[in-house]
Amino acid sequence: MVIGRDGQLRQAEVIQSSGHSELDQAAMKAVQGAAPYRPFDRGMGERDSLTITRTWRFGKGNSYGVH
Repeated sequence: MVIGRDGQLRQAEVIQSSGHSELDQAAMKAVQGAAPYRPFDRGMGERDSLTITRTWRFGKGNSYGVH
């Protein structure tokens, strides 16, 4: 995902599918549902954006958005 200086989600994508579209969609829903993020503070310098790569692990008992 890419977050802009203003905290807005600029881009989100699944780089490697879990092989289960429901799980891939749940991960995307979590990222999109948390937006907007906190705008950058002075500690971030002059950065225009922040790119984050996250590995999601779903297991038994994890039912976020998957029913």
